[in-house]
Amino acid sequence: MRKTLTGALILTPIVFIALAFAMLSGPRASCGVGYAPDKLGTLCGFANPADIEYAAGAGVVLVSERRRELGGDGGGISALIVGSNGPTQPWRIWPTGNRRSDHGPVRGLRLLGDPQCTEPPAPHTFSPHGIAARTGIVKGVVRVAVVGHGAREAVEIFDVYGSGRQSRMTWRGCVPLEKNRAADDVVIVGPQEFIVASDVAIARGAEGVFYRIAKRFGSSQGHLAHWRPGKGWRVLEGTVGPTINGLVLSQHGHSVLYSESSTGELKRMGWKRRARKHPRERLRIGGRPDNLNMAPDGKVLLITHLNGAASNLCKFGNLPCRSDWSLLEIDPTRMKATRLLVHNGSSLGEATSVIQVRDYYLFAAAYDDRIGVWRPGPGAAKARAEAQQRKAQAKAPERGKADPRMYNARGGG
Repeated sequence: MRKTLTGALILTPIVFIALAFAMLSGPRASCGVGYAPDKLGTLCGFANPADIEYAAGAGVVLVSERRRELGGDGGGISALIVGSNGPTQPWRIWPTGNRRSDHGPVRGLRLLGDPQCTEPPAPHTFSPHGIAARTGIVKGVVRVAVVGHGAREAVEIFDVYGSGRQSRMTWRGCVPLEKNRAADDVVIVGPQEFIVASDVAIARGAEGVFYRIAKRFGSSQGHLAHWRPGKGWRVLEGTVGPTINGLVLSQHGHSVLYSESSTGELKRMGWKRRARKHPRERLRIGGRPDNLNMAPDGKVLLITHLNGAASNLCKFGNLPCRSDWSLLEIDPTRMKATRLLVHNGSSLGEATSVIQVRDYYLFAAAYDDRIGVWRPGPGAAKARAEAQQRKAQAKAPERGKADPRMYNARGGG
């Protein structure tokens, strides 16, 4: 009897995992050609697109491809253009194989960042993660910062010259991260100043397992760190917390908003020394919030994961990923959230980042071979109008609470 019970206890989780794999795996439809309103479409041609950013000065969308889960010789940065009919097919903007443009800097320009960083990352080991772009901070170019993994953990600095399909991307230098640290995301706060969401570097073997478990249970290993030339890295006071993931710079540039995946919270704080007197604010999002980006109207766009078990299956290699997620719009002044979209992962599993260009929302998905494309139509507009009417009729919700409304997008091909 005891042996039978022991065997059952051992087999139960195995059966559960097998069933979960069976339910969540399986082929999907190919990427769609058109992008119908209210329908989540997809664009293929990527290898683990972890983050997505709009380089407004060049008119191109940049996508960081980690190429970790799908295998290969290394990742890179791809570019695409969003027109009135949606995004174009992507092309590789870095590395291209052209040493003159890849290696940089352009003749007459000095290297940026750490003086000891004199060579670009090796293409066969480069694994880009978080990406940020600033137009106007440097005359004539778009300054780009990329969190790079692989042979080194560093913020890689690039400039984008030209515009549209003629854009080219040149490496300008790098800033190695703090010892034994890695990062998820980065923002540019000056021509050579950056803030990163820093965490303990994931080691291999037993040590790596320990850190993954500690992060899952909310161990405070993360923080925001600021770097500037001649000063090095400094930890931003009050930001130590569990699993800090995405971050975005406010429109005026004096504060940052960042997500904590383990706590399900979004936080805002002033990062400049003179802004420390401003109160730190937090908003309970729920789920596991991921990356942030600024929308054209000044609202903050945020992706949050809704199914921890399915998310873990994706991380353990059960592909294609089917983890469900939602898109939220944050009013950064009032710290209020509204859900714009929820998706069950059937077309795009575990979105990790989002941007808005024209009328289109584009979603990166780190465990996939595609990005998502969504153009809100009558269904989304109706849901928004109904939510506004409910708000007008009801008592104003408390500060720091999310509007529970969701709009369910139908999966595309």
